[in-house]
Amino acid sequence: MLPYLVAFQCLLALRTIEADKESRFDLASKPNMAGDVLKLTTEHANKNPSIPEHAIPQLATQFGNGLGWQLRSFPIAIRVDRQIHDDHPKLRPLQRKNIEQQLQESMEALSPSIKKIAPKEIIDANASMSSAFTQFWADLWNEPALSTPFTAAGYKPIGEKLLALNASIADDPNKDRELIESWAKAVGIDRWFQTVAR
Repeated sequence: MLPYLVAFQCLLALRTIEADKESRFDLASKPNMAGDVLKLTTEHANKNPSIPEHAIPQLATQFGNGLGWQLRSFPIAIRVDRQIHDDHPKLRPLQRKNIEQQLQESMEALSPSIKKIAPKEIIDANASMSSAFTQFWADLWNEPALSTPFTAAGYKPIGEKLLALNASIADDPNKDRELIESWAKAVGIDRWFQTVAR
């Protein structure tokens, strides 16, 4: 999978380089994010005696960091992967192998074990972004069954809404910041994350 991963990282870096200086940005959590997620996690854990109290802060940190990673990664990864798929067909088998692993990991958001430890607000945000990511590949590969679990769980509408944002906002490195902000607002996590100029 190395050639695909190298291509992906290079194209990702190239987007930053090609963006105008004033358009370059980082994703940061807002001051209230850690406290909000900890509160939600604590309230949820209180309903599940199997979660040890000492584990709650670590879980909350993982949940918050995980949402930030998804928000920073998925909207742009969809664009980069589309470029690799269209422009570098020889990499498609390696791309598919990597993406299949990612899709399998995305399905974990729907698992009963995750529902036991994660608050609904966290699961909804995670599954919404995962639904868009999965729907993108289901469409690109013409394999609708890939997205069936998220459809069955009720996340198809938000997934389609996020993909519509990718379609409506120009595929331009200078628009990546707007794209991520739009995803955050649509998913309802703009209260926790913000983009900041570099």
